[in-house]
Amino acid sequence: MAEETDKTTEAKGEASKGGADKKAKDTKDQAKSGGLLPRVLMGVGVIIISGAAGAGASLLLNSSGKDVAGEGPAAIDIQEQEPPKEFEYYAFEPVTVNLNVRRGNRYLKVVMFLAIAQDDKDEAIPEIQKRTKELKNWVMGYLRDHTLEEVTGKKNQVRIQREIAQSFNERLWPDGRPRVDHVLFDEFTVQ
Repeated sequence: MAEETDKTTEAKGEASKGGADKKAKDTKDQAKSGGLLPRVLMGVGVIIISGAAGAGASLLLNSSGKDVAGEGPAAIDIQEQEPPKEFEYYAFEPVTVNLNVRRGNRYLKVVMFLAIAQDDKDEAIPEIQKRTKELKNWVMGYLRDHTLEEVTGKKNQVRIQREIAQSFNERLWPDGRPRVDHVLFDEFTVQ
């Protein structure tokens, strides 16, 4: 009986050894083929990319004329836009001022152009030329009150351009329509 137990134990050992060999072989086969996980991940990636491409195409080809939220036109009707204005650019005198700083001296040099619609140039330019000294004095006082932080950066420069144009229009044509459309800086140097 002891011999039978030994034979049974040997058979079980060989069977488990054969099972281990089989598992090792299966693992090697999976490693060679790349396994199941990479294939699943690749499939999921393809599905996600396809969905995104489909969504993008539907946004681009939206035939309803509405934006995605359904609130308004998706594109501007070109026929409704008025043609762009043509401007005469009047070179204003350069202005250099000390900035309002506590320590040291910082100055700002501004060279600007006033954009005046072609339809208004015959009336506006002579008025600007006649009152240039007054306008320049205002610009100097306006810029001198600014700190370094208030004149640096695009946002601040756009604000300054807008405020100069608005002030010129109020000073030159207080009861009329504005003639200076906008101001462009040719030079805006802080030192």
